[in-house]
Amino acid sequence: MTITVGFDGSDESRYAATFAANEARLRKTSLRIMYSALTPLSGGRYYAASGWQPQDAIPAAAWDMVEEAAETVRNRVPDVDVNATVVESMTVAGSLIDQSRRSELLVLGRRGRGGFTGLLLGSTSAQVTSHAHCPVVVTRHAPDTDPAPYEQIVVGVDDSPLSQSALRFAFEEAQWYGADLVAVHAWQFEIPAIEIGAVAYTFDHKQAEDEARARLGQVLAGWREQYPDVTVIPTLRYGDPRQPLLDISERARMVVVASRGRGGFARLILGSTSHAVLQHAKVPVAVVSPNAYDDAE
Repeated sequence: MTITVGFDGSDESRYAATFAANEARLRKTSLRIMYSALTPLSGGRYYAASGWQPQDAIPAAAWDMVEEAAETVRNRVPDVDVNATVVESMTVAGSLIDQSRRSELLVLGRRGRGGFTGLLLGSTSAQVTSHAHCPVVVTRHAPDTDPAPYEQIVVGVDDSPLSQSALRFAFEEAQWYGADLVAVHAWQFEIPAIEIGAVAYTFDHKQAEDEARARLGQVLAGWREQYPDVTVIPTLRYGDPRQPLLDISERARMVVVASRGRGGFARLILGSTSHAVLQHAKVPVAVVSPNAYDDAE
């Protein structure tokens, strides 16, 4: 298995390549820098014989660009095995999702070439984070600032099965970085179904908070045993989880979210929490999809 970074020559993808190389160094694995050369359909829109026609040769300029990027990364992170590849594909997202089956981690810039300034998250990043078969990290290029020195990984936690995959990735990252893990759980009152005419339901704020704290402790218990060297900071917040995750992640190295949590519908590409964090976080965001560890064992 290897780490793959999607590359298109943009500043965002160059930053992502360096980030991915540092991840490969920590994990003691190789890095693949991949560029997708789009192959057009032959025939017209309504032509019955239209189909994907591989090109005779990938342009030399594409190979030159990705090889130059690989050499730059080798110089910056010399103890990582870096290889460059150019693949033919009908869509960039499709080629990256296919490559994710053979990768332990996929790294992307938030927006590459052709991204519209009005879009906070590029279409390729949105598609890949939704359907990849391994965890995906979306980096944010900040050319005027140094990488955050903070030694914390932040993870959003609920009691859905998918949250377990996000926790797995977060604990692994915290262990590799030697970072503390801030586990954020946002809780709300769960209003019970009451028949008309029943007595008024009394909310006990302290009891509800204590129950939420107990649930968070239960969710974290097994992972703490598996990663005893990771310092865990359980953090409760009342209400919507999006803003607390964004606020706390401002002083973190990375924030980890599941692609969908409680209440997620299968047809939704990303849950509201993961989408909001991807759009607005100022640090790299790891998104763990339902398929993230399908081939891990």
